[in-house]
Amino acid sequence: VGSLLEQAGLGFGSGSATRVSLTDGSLQGYFFRDVPNDGVQGPTAAAYMMSSLGVKSGDSVMVVDDQESYSTGLADIVGATLKAKGVNVDRESVSQKATDFSSLIAKIGSSTKVVFLPFQLATEAQLFSQQLKAQGKSATVFGSDGTFDWSNGSRLYYANLTSPFPGAKPFRGFEAVAVSRTDNVQSAAAGDANAWLDPVIVTKQSSTTFSDKEQIW
Repeated sequence: VGSLLEQAGLGFGSGSATRVSLTDGSLQGYFFRDVPNDGVQGPTAAAYMMSSLGVKSGDSVMVVDDQESYSTGLADIVGATLKAKGVNVDRESVSQKATDFSSLIAKIGSSTKVVFLPFQLATEAQLFSQQLKAQGKSATVFGSDGTFDWSNGSRLYYANLTSPFPGAKPFRGFEAVAVSRTDNVQSAAAGDANAWLDPVIVTKQSSTTFSDKEQIW
């Protein structure tokens, strides 16, 4: 495809292609994307498992791809990143058309903290999770962006600049960025204040710096 674009003098922009090699320089000037590549997403996913899902060096994580190019590339990078952190990685692969994961789930032992599923079909990840629960396994299923589905619900975030009340010191400095969120968008839109969770300060604060824009980067 790259050579065809070059011959035609055309550029191509993608909002979903994440393979690292696509922007290694060979298609410079012809291929563009506005999403992080697997070299960013993979280490980020691995770091989240260790910072928020309880995975530590010596623990076990199962990484399962669905034999499609997006899935295999991301799974390889996540697995390699975890191994470099001392995590035991069980690297598995299943067909995207599979519906029975029982034999694979049977391999998940009590030491497996997380099962990472970089699937492209949310329904496949949901089916895997249901069968895992049916077998009484306690591992956390963690999916990539491909497992997102609006039918599972939606979450709305709201960011704004915030200042403390006179005499109060909830954070350092005099202005910060706070973020609130709701999983009940309809009630929030109807003016129900109880639909929102308490706001959280998301900026790094000091006595000499402050935030003057509410954008989250």
